[in-house]
Amino acid sequence: MAFSIKEMGQDPVYERFLGATVGEDSRETNVSVLSMLARLDIDPWLEAAKLAEMSGGAARKRLDALIARFTDVQTPASGRGKVVSNLLDLLPKT
Repeated sequence: MAFSIKEMGQDPVYERFLGATVGEDSRETNVSVLSMLARLDIDPWLEAAKLAEMSGGAARKRLDALIARFTDVQTPASGRGKVVSNLLDLLPKT
């Protein structure tokens, strides 16, 4: 039986969010949300779905914590709020 991408948990509705850039790593390479989550050993599509279902404040707090934990991209605490807001704006409204 063949499975669709959506059935495998890779819903294309999250592509804009997952493809967005978190920042640059030490090699000056853009790192996407998908890459960040994968490097943190978190399922990107599942996390995107969870964030989309959360209230704004909870989603902001969760994504901020993930970005703070992700050391491949140095995002100062003072700049994280804007990055988080921009990324959350790319999630579909549920």
